[in-house]
Amino acid sequence: MPTTWLIQRSDLRRIRIKLGAPVTSVSTSELALTSLGLSDAAPPINIPLSQQQLQLSGDGKTIEILLDHEQLPDGRYQLDVASTLTTGPHFTMVGDSVNRFFSIDGDFDGNRVVDIRDYATLAYWYGQTTAVAPAYVDLDGSGMIDQGDVSQFNDNFTLFVDLPGQPNPRVGEYLRLDELTRANHSIVNALDVSGDARVSPLDALQVINRLALGMSNNLDWRYDVNRDGEITPRDALFVINQLARQAGSSAANVSLAGGESNGEGEFLPERSGFISSITSREKAGVFDNRLADAAISQLFES
Repeated sequence: MPTTWLIQRSDLRRIRIKLGAPVTSVSTSELALTSLGLSDAAPPINIPLSQQQLQLSGDGKTIEILLDHEQLPDGRYQLDVASTLTTGPHFTMVGDSVNRFFSIDGDFDGNRVVDIRDYATLAYWYGQTTAVAPAYVDLDGSGMIDQGDVSQFNDNFTLFVDLPGQPNPRVGEYLRLDELTRANHSIVNALDVSGDARVSPLDALQVINRLALGMSNNLDWRYDVNRDGEITPRDALFVINQLARQAGSSAANVSLAGGESNGEGEFLPERSGFISSITSREKAGVFDNRLADAAISQLFES
């Protein structure tokens, strides 16, 4: 999917500290974790750690701090390690562009800002439980990727982590609220490619135009109607077949894309091979790839 635990910075669950010499034990008094906020203007906040969150490796050379998502506010962090653990001077690590010791809910591509480029991760996992989807997408901790997570993403949209000495990561074209609104429509109904809150021939046309242009952009996930990770003519066919269903249910005999509905949910193409009729399997939501294969050669004919 569009990101990984390593790339994303929406959720930190583990801090690993490698020591130069082995130690026999570690306590919370020897480690201090501080939230520095989204910018220098934010007051530092101490993050309490429990002994149960600390793990020491068998050789005594690696300490792991296990974290809960709700435990860390958005922003960058500072970790202080006492000299009793370093067997040398006190050690401090502050979040920067190299160690990427920061997080902000919704930053799925790890570039310090929550913008439309992050939305693809939310869209591809939408409707899945965390038994399937990675936990970092579950922003509200409900166990399901749903509207609660979309709401939290919207709340953080345009926010960013300010790192000293680094440029502002925000780019205007990726912060447009109208694009966010369209994305919010498309995530609920994958057939609504244009994000205008309805399914129309325009949605199929947008997929076809995207395929014809061969260009990619940060809303490409919307053209992947069946959410299989690829944009193909089958995605346009999903929309067209839904339009055929709508036509079949609203009238006994209506025109659609040069063909007709017989009033029983079957789309009868005007010319052979353009779109095969809708079968009972398709009515159940299972699309036969043979239908798409029959349409592929016709989609781009002039």
